[in-house]
Amino acid sequence: AAALVVLALAGGWGYLQRVRRQQAEQLAEEARRAERQHMLQRAAPSVQPPPWGGKPRPASLAKACVDKLGFLAAGGWQLDEYVCTGDKVSYAWSRHGSTLALLRAEVPDAVFDLNGEKASLAVPLRLERDAPEPLLDRKELMEPIISEMQHIGIGFKIAGPPPSAAQRVPAATPQAPAPRWQAYSFSCDCRALAPTVVAGLLDRPGVRIDRIAYRTGQWSIEGVMYVK
Repeated sequence: AAALVVLALAGGWGYLQRVRRQQAEQLAEEARRAERQHMLQRAAPSVQPPPWGGKPRPASLAKACVDKLGFLAAGGWQLDEYVCTGDKVSYAWSRHGSTLALLRAEVPDAVFDLNGEKASLAVPLRLERDAPEPLLDRKELMEPIISEMQHIGIGFKIAGPPPSAAQRVPAATPQAPAPRWQAYSFSCDCRALAPTVVAGLLDRPGVRIDRIAYRTGQWSIEGVMYVK
């Protein structure tokens, strides 16, 4: 009888050990599965949102840039450059025989260099962003713009899209899905025209202005055209 008890206890102990071992293996497998899932999620390429949806329309930006232009000769200082983007407007001045105090009196937030010869100011710009609109194809978008720019005598330059991600990224690196659009950068000098006039011609689906600049009475525009 004693032998049977010993055998029963040994069998029970062995069974308990097997259960514990199986539970440990199951937990380890679940941990490995969770880790693999986590790594796959990290490696999975994300879908790029349409970039033109996060930028103001050309006409809206140009109007805000013109409206915000000021301080052309603040305190007798010379305005070297005024730059307007969808996020801020920036001024850069040269002393031009004036004094730091005179500029400070008119532009209290101006930032001066160490020698007091140059100054700058940046002011945030908040504009409404529209939802991304459907794109046109390249011919449908670009040809009317080029023709109208030629008609009013504006030099309009378009640069081709950069190399695709597949050409830039090594093969072993996880790649994001190819975007469903192409981006072409453009630039133009407005000559004697206000940027609002030129922006009116550019205010089409998929066209966004990145930068409007004013130097010595002349405006220039840079931006991107997105086509399907």
